[in-house]
Amino acid sequence: MTTNKDPIFLNSILTKNVSIDNADGTTPQLMFTAGADGGAITRLSAASTDGSAVILVITISDGALSVVVGEVSVPAGAGTNGTAPIKNLLDPAALLGLLQADETIVLGPAATLSVNAKVATSGVVTVIAQGGQYNV
Repeated sequence: MTTNKDPIFLNSILTKNVSIDNADGTTPQLMFTAGADGGAITRLSAASTDGSAVILVITISDGALSVVVGEVSVPAGAGTNGTAPIKNLLDPAALLGLLQADETIVLGPAATLSVNAKVATSGVVTVIAQGGQYNV
């Protein structure tokens, strides 16, 4: 078996934004789909106009099985009220054991990452994902 001794970097960089509002309820919103060689999520953040904290559920699917990998609380008004900063959803405490040492999520070929509100929100939660595809 040959061994790849060259580093592999993200090739196609992607950014996606979704807004979750009351009409979305608890329906998962697709944030990222890894390519044929896999991919990585390097940043996942949320801002909220809701007057209460909103719990976001993070799910990863390999095409056959969807697994909730964590839940992260987004403070009321995060990133929109001038006092609570935008929330980093790649929180090592909330996603214990899932993150790489550099606090990224690596996904296998064609795996997806979705986010949804655990309970319908009365405001709008905007989620921003940044990452990329590996091309070997």
